[in-house]
Amino acid sequence: MEHNTLYRKSYEHDNCGVGFIADINGSQTHEIITNGLTILEKLEHRGASAGAEKVGDGAGIMTEIPHEYFSYYAEQNKKNLPSAGCYGVGMFFLPSDDDQIKNIKYDIEASVSDGGGELLFWRDVPVD
Repeated sequence: MEHNTLYRKSYEHDNCGVGFIADINGSQTHEIITNGLTILEKLEHRGASAGAEKVGDGAGIMTEIPHEYFSYYAEQNKKNLPSAGCYGVGMFFLPSDDDQIKNIKYDIEASVSDGGGELLFWRDVPVD
């Protein structure tokens, strides 16, 4: 019997495929990435394979923040970057309209500040 909760048994169903690869010792190797991609290829049904099976819809792998890369970028742009593990990275897909971009960035910066954080810098990702 369900009492005053958000849980509804009628919503229960099997989940889509998930794979997990990690090095228990925290070693950073390319083999972990290779194994992660192998798992992804073997998951025939995953929430991220679109019905048309032509796009991934977000299927992928998650890796740690590449600290050396961001340190180099920060240095090139005269920014101070905290030590590895002491900052986060956000990725945002913004519209092409400059006014919308300005408003969205303002909202993100306000949200970070309201949460007690500091937005260090924006980085435009090269697109082809």
